[in-house]
Amino acid sequence: MAEDDRFVVGHLLAYVERRWSGDPRQLLLYEIGVREASRGRGVGRALVEAMRSWMEEEGVSEAWVLADNPGAEAFYAGCGFVRDDEQPVQMTLAL
Repeated sequence: MAEDDRFVVGHLLAYVERRWSGDPRQLLLYEIGVREASRGRGVGRALVEAMRSWMEEEGVSEAWVLADNPGAEAFYAGCGFVRDDEQPVQMTLAL
């Protein structure tokens, strides 16, 4: 959650997924949102950076997100995600 003074201005919701093979866990970035008045100020990027820090601390090496519109794809690409060629709307962030 991101706060400005005493108000919530953004949130990020992610789920840890257990895997049967490969890395034992991966992260699904399920939802990220920033209040309209706070957009363009780095709130979303700060939330993704906090997620990356958590991943490093917890030993989770991959996160993925479904990006189904150009704005979302551009945002996630700017945060280090890359398009997954096999899944056209999936983007992956590897540490």
